Amino acid sequence: MKQQEKPDWITDEQWATVPNVQWWEDVKEKKQYIANSKPHTIEEARAQFERLRNDKNWR
Repeated sequence: MKQQEKPDWITDEQWATVPNVQWWEDVKEKKQYIANSKPHTIEEARAQFERLRNDKNWR
């Protein structure tokens, strides 16, 4: 198995658990996607729910 170098943004504890750069990059990307998809305020959450509720596929 090829030895990988630990990037600075991965902690030693994380690296000890999963020593795979690609895995941590995927996790980082998924976290960012989730953070960007969440409504930031109650008003945004209500507007998002209203859009979903008015969607023709809503059951």
